[in-house]
Amino acid sequence: MKVVFMMMLFMFTLYGCGSREYTISFETGNDTSVVPITTRKSQSVRMPIPVHPTDHFVGWFEDEDFTKHVFRSTDVSSNTTLYAKWMTPSDFFYGQYFNRHNPVVAIEIKNYGTILVELFPEHAPNTVRNFIYLVEQGYYDGVPFHRVVEDFVIQAGDGERRDCRIRGEFLANGIINPLPHVRGAISMARVGGLNNSASTQFFIMHQTVQHLNHNYAGFGIMTHGFDVLDAIATSDTGSGEVPLEAIVIDTIRIDRKGISYDPPICVN
Repeated sequence: MKVVFMMMLFMFTLYGCGSREYTISFETGNDTSVVPITTRKSQSVRMPIPVHPTDHFVGWFEDEDFTKHVFRSTDVSSNTTLYAKWMTPSDFFYGQYFNRHNPVVAIEIKNYGTILVELFPEHAPNTVRNFIYLVEQGYYDGVPFHRVVEDFVIQAGDGERRDCRIRGEFLANGIINPLPHVRGAISMARVGGLNNSASTQFFIMHQTVQHLNHNYAGFGIMTHGFDVLDAIATSDTGSGEVPLEAIVIDTIRIDRKGISYDPPICVN
């Protein structure tokens, strides 16, 4: 009887923990409003996306300093107020490409913090599909930034070899891509002069470099974490522009905004 009682108590405890309700409230910081959500830890609810007539919504954070980003309800476990971060498109070159339906990735870097990147499938569709596919496969988990050049780029993605190569979506390869290589832009690395050699490696621009435009496939822009970018870009490096202390991606999370994306089309 004692064993049965203990098992029933254990099951009740599990059920109670999983079914306990909590409320997530939202502070937008402007004239928009969002209705609070009541949910359970066992449920995964995507956060609402407020719409403002001029400003672009970046994401929800647990603090007013915007240090801890939240994608889904399971990222918190008790009554919580989340704070909205906004970006003014008129103050940012990429503002014209922002869209609340664009997928967003959170690159979580061990001991450094989180970088948020909005992706632009309208302008680099197969490149975005390739990146989303790799992210959802967990390819980048534990992979380091293996190349760091201050005032130029931080580069990662040199993990397990992958056979799929994608067509370079840039003008020098016959494809119109209007996304420039400004500070915070994300783009695909490729091998030498081979236009269709991009696979897994990507780089983020530390500063604007014009000569990369039309020669590499930009596919997104940072919206948060520029302090993280600067910290990585100014870290000490040794031979081959490799950081002296490993800078490792813990994981990359993605919010596809409820949209499905096919696997990439490979050219090899």
